[in-house]
Amino acid sequence: MISSGLLRQSFFKPPAPKMSENVNRRELTRGGGKLYYYCLSRAKKCLLRQAITIGKKRYKGREKKVENQEQTKGLTTQEALERAKNGRNVLTQGKKKSMLAIVLGQFASPLRILLIVAAGISIATGELVDGIIIIVVVRANVIIGTVQEVSAEKSVEALKQINASTAVVIRDGAEKEIPAADLVVGDYVILEAGRVVPADLHLTGTSSLKVNESALTGESVAVEKDHREKSDEKTPLADRKDKAYMSTLVEYGRGEGVAEKIGDDTEIGELSRMRDQITKQETPLQ
Repeated sequence: MISSGLLRQSFFKPPAPKMSENVNRRELTRGGGKLYYYCLSRAKKCLLRQAITIGKKRYKGREKKVENQEQTKGLTTQEALERAKNGRNVLTQGKKKSMLAIVLGQFASPLRILLIVAAGISIATGELVDGIIIIVVVRANVIIGTVQEVSAEKSVEALKQINASTAVVIRDGAEKEIPAADLVVGDYVILEAGRVVPADLHLTGTSSLKVNESALTGESVAVEKDHREKSDEKTPLADRKDKAYMSTLVEYGRGEGVAEKIGDDTEIGELSRMRDQITKQETPLQ
C-alpha cells in the first residue's frame, strides 16, 4: 500500500521545471522589464510635452491679459482732447505789481499820511529836528514794507516756476512724454526720480517712492509714499501717503498715479489763489 505521505506529495507537489522552461521565463522577464521602462520613458516624454504646451498657453494668456491691462490704463488721444476743453494744466498768473506801484502803495496808509503831514508842520513851525526824525521814521517804514512785499511776490513767482515742463503718461496704451500743460484729469502718469510731479495724483503703484513736499508742507525731509494707504480730505496734507502733489519733487523710487486735479484746482494752485486774495487789514490805530 502507498503511504498517505507519498500520496500527498504525488498529488500536491508540483513537478520540477525543466531547464528550457527556466530559460524562457528568464528571457520573458527581461523582455517585460525593457518594455516597462520603454513605456515609462514614453509616458514621461508625453507628460513633459503636455506640461510645456499648457505652460506656453498659460503664458500667452497671461501676456495677453497684461497687454489688455496696459491698454486700459490712461486715456486715448481723443479722450484727452475732449477733456482738454475744460482747461489747461497751468497756474493762473496774478496781476504783477510794478516797483513804483508797490512803493506808492506804502503811502496809502492813513497813519503814514498823518506822519508826513506832522513832519511838514514841524518843519514849517521851526521844529526842524522833529520834522527830520519823523521823515526818517516814515522812510524806514516804507523801505521795510516795500522789501517785504517784493520778497513775498518773488516767493510766489518762484513757487509757480517749479512746475514740471514735461510729463510721462500712458496714452493709447503706450508710454509717451508730453508737455505738462497738456495733461488732463484722468491721465495715467509715470513718476521717476528727478522729475517734478505735474499734477495732483492719486497713486496706484509705488516702488520705494519718496517725494519732497517742502513747497507745500515746509517739511525738508522727503516723504515716503505708499499707494496701499488710504486717505481723505480730512487727512492732513503731510500724512496723505497715497497722494502726490503738483510742483513737488520725486527724490527716489518710482510711482504711477491718475491725475485728479490740474492747474488752479491743485493744492499749489489753491495756495497761490489764497495769496492773491489776501487783503491788508488795518490796525486799530489806523
